[in-house]
Amino acid sequence: MGKERILALFVTLTFIFLLASVVSGASDDHKTLGDISAKLTMEIYTDFQDPSSAKWYERTLPQLKEAYIENKELRIIFRHFPLSSFHTDAMDRAKATECAAEQRYFFAFVEKFYNNLDKDADMDYYKAIAENLAVDDFDFADFKECFNDDKTEDKINSEFNKGESRGVKGTPTFFINDQQINGAQLFSEFKRVIDPLLGNAEDDRKLKPEDMQREPIKLDNEKRKVHIVGYMGYNDPFSKRAWETINELFKEFDRDDVSFEFRNFPLTFQDSEYLAAQAGECVYSLGDYLTFFEYSDKLMKNKDNNLNTLITEAESLGLDSSEMQRCLTEKKFLPEVSDDLKSGEKDGVQGTPTFFINGKKVSGAQPYVVFAKIIKKELGETSEEPEIPTKETPSEDAPVSGKPTEIEYGQKCISGCQLGNSCLQFGQRIEMNGVDSYCSFSGGFEKQKQLRESCQNNYECFSNQCSNKQCVDIQQQLQETQSLLQKLLDWFKKIFG
Repeated sequence: MGKERILALFVTLTFIFLLASVVSGASDDHKTLGDISAKLTMEIYTDFQDPSSAKWYERTLPQLKEAYIENKELRIIFRHFPLSSFHTDAMDRAKATECAAEQRYFFAFVEKFYNNLDKDADMDYYKAIAENLAVDDFDFADFKECFNDDKTEDKINSEFNKGESRGVKGTPTFFINDQQINGAQLFSEFKRVIDPLLGNAEDDRKLKPEDMQREPIKLDNEKRKVHIVGYMGYNDPFSKRAWETINELFKEFDRDDVSFEFRNFPLTFQDSEYLAAQAGECVYSLGDYLTFFEYSDKLMKNKDNNLNTLITEAESLGLDSSEMQRCLTEKKFLPEVSDDLKSGEKDGVQGTPTFFINGKKVSGAQPYVVFAKIIKKELGETSEEPEIPTKETPSEDAPVSGKPTEIEYGQKCISGCQLGNSCLQFGQRIEMNGVDSYCSFSGGFEKQKQLRESCQNNYECFSNQCSNKQCVDIQQQLQETQSLLQKLLDWFKKIFG
């Protein structure tokens, strides 16, 4: 072969190689978040039907965007790693995103897939996604042709095989300058790897301005129609009860309609050093809002939130126990707790829990139906104006929880029950040495009464319901009545057909 022919062949092969690189690069650009000139590149191998990948996308990616992507320090390239043996639609979802990427709508499909893991993926679903884009430049015929083209699946398999050769065994798996991170890790883990690579040596012991004045919000979105602000305390038995109600609300109402903002309002006789409140803020700083709410779930179920428990519970969520210890020892977020208390006092909060639903004040651990009626009214699902209780118990009762009155050292309570230098109102309920108690009119604390014990007022009963001078659980009675009615109906149906 002559030199000219060899040279021509070399030029041709080089051109083909460069063209393939350009095409591949262009495809990557459509599957990339961040500026092409970013200092660092991170690759994520993901399955678009994988719950762990979806969890990372929802809770950690927004923090990476804010911290690194928006200032052009990091870009993220998405790679396919469909686990078809576990997820039946994994390959089809991968093909759909790949074809959407060709028309620059990769992330529109990714968002839908991560938010709808159980949705059956078919061409009708893809068409619905395309139509919801409300754009003129998405050609669904081209999308369909791409989806049915064997080359699309070949490309996905190629990325899968490359991932396997790099040590990927599951999703999500990340590579940052060849440093591998496995699983849906918290932001703190990515920060630990990224900051040294960027040369960031800032002392994280210093409280940063952005750490303050930020509240953990569940399902934060400016478009949500109902926003609930809750002033609560982790050691308050009524906040614990109301926490269960809030969790139930999110099971009934659409995730796009309601959001919940947590604010600390620890009462001194329940959390004298505001330790549990500070622990929640530390977890929010070391993790993210989802970790915060997972942690809060744990604290609301605990009888005793001592220092060891607070650190152990944080460690169980994957946080560094030494970092947690340091955060609490240095009282890093005590100013944030104090700020919440001041905001609460300004809003007229006297006790816990206190809620504001689109600004409407709801005091106490009200029944589920009270919250549901207010939310439905705010959503326009009913025209009925709900009655908003001003206190948790009937007017004949003393308050079940409230802010204690501070008295000077050596003084005695004129009315109520004395606890240290605090004076609690008659009827106020607290937890003392693991026992649910209340301030009786005798001026002392007495154990709350159980079902069917005699009572005079609601606050004497653990159920907070005194009927016919007996502690009752109205909700349980309703369930028993419904069960009895159902049995009667079943009997009539059996007899009369």
